[in-house]
Amino acid sequence: MIEKYKDIHRIGMHCETVAVRDIIHYYGTDLTFHDLLGLAGTLATFCCKPHSYNADVPYLSLSGYTSNITIDAANTLGLDVITYNYDTFENSFKLICEYVGNKIPVIVRLSYNEYAPKIYEQRPFSSEIEECVDINFGVHYIQILAFNEAEQCVYFAESDRPDIQSMPVQLLKNAMNAKAKEMPVENEFMVIMPPTKPITLGKNQILSSFQKMYLKTCNNFNFGDQAFVGVGGVEKFRKEFLEILNTCDEAYIRANVAWLLISTGAVFKSNILYKSSLKRYCDTAQKITNNIRFVNLSKIAGKLERSWRAFNNDLYNYIYDKEIDKLKYRIENMDDLMSLENEYSDELRNTMHTIFEDANIV
Repeated sequence: MIEKYKDIHRIGMHCETVAVRDIIHYYGTDLTFHDLLGLAGTLATFCCKPHSYNADVPYLSLSGYTSNITIDAANTLGLDVITYNYDTFENSFKLICEYVGNKIPVIVRLSYNEYAPKIYEQRPFSSEIEECVDINFGVHYIQILAFNEAEQCVYFAESDRPDIQSMPVQLLKNAMNAKAKEMPVENEFMVIMPPTKPITLGKNQILSSFQKMYLKTCNNFNFGDQAFVGVGGVEKFRKEFLEILNTCDEAYIRANVAWLLISTGAVFKSNILYKSSLKRYCDTAQKITNNIRFVNLSKIAGKLERSWRAFNNDLYNYIYDKEIDKLKYRIENMDDLMSLENEYSDELRNTMHTIFEDANIV
C-alpha cells in the first residue's frame, strides 16, 4: 500500500479533502479536490459563527463549508464510511492496525498543535499572523498506511508533504487524545470502505450535490444562535464585524482579523472560501450534465472568487498598516460582494428548479 501511495498521494490545502481524494484514487478513481468539495454539497455555503459563542476561539469566524467532507463526499459516490472511537487509544490503535494490515488506509483525527510542531518544527502561519493571535489550530486529518512494530512507528500521508511520513506511536497517541473543543471525541478515526462497484462521477451525483448546496445556500437556515448559514451568513458577518470594530480594543480587533484570514482560508492564498473550487465544480457540472445553466453559475462564481480575494487583501492590509478607518469603510461597503452572493443564490435556485421541472420531479 505504501508503494502505491507514493504514486497517488498529492498535497493540498484542505487535509480532509486530500485524504478522501487519495483513498478514492487508491480504490481506482482519480477525482480532483474541487470535485470532492463539490460532491460534499458544501461549496458556496457560508458559516458565520458569532464571536460571543466561540469559547475556545472567541472570535468571529467565516468559513466556506459546513459539512463532514469525508462522509458527505464518500456517500454521494455510493461509498460507506465507518467512524470509530474507543475509550482508550490502545483499542482504537488495535483496529487501525487491523485495517492497514489488510491494506485499507485509515483517516485519523489529530490535534494539529499537538502533532505538527513535533513532526515539522514549524508553526502553520506567518509571523505577522502569529503576532496577532495565538490559537489552537484545531483538528487535522492524516492517513495511516502502515505500522512498523519493530520501530514502534506508523507511516502516514500528510496533506502538505509529498512524501510518505513516519511518527512514533506515542506521538500519535498524544495527538489523538488532546483535550480541545475541536476534539470532542478522542481516539477517533474513519474508514472509507472499499467499493463494491466502480466509483463514478455522473449526472446523478452532480445533481444530488447541487441540491445540497441549494438547501444550504438559498434557505439561510440557522443553527440556533451559534452559526448563520447561506447568504444570510454574510449579512450576519457584516453586522457582527462592524460591532467588533466599533466596540473592541485594537488588540482584539487585530486578533479577530488574523482569525478571519485563517478561517476563510485566505492565509493559504489559493482558495479563499473555496470560491475557486466552486467555479471549477460548476465547470465539471456543465461538462457532465450538458446543462447551459451551469455556465452562468460558473461565471458568477468566477466574479465571486475575484471579489473575495480583494476583500481578503483589505484584511491583510490592516494587519500591516493598522488603519482602522479604512477597514471600517471596507466592511460598511460590502454591498457589491453581497449583491454577487445574492446573484449566485438566485441563479442556483433557478437552475435547480429548472432541472427538476424538466425531469418532472415534484
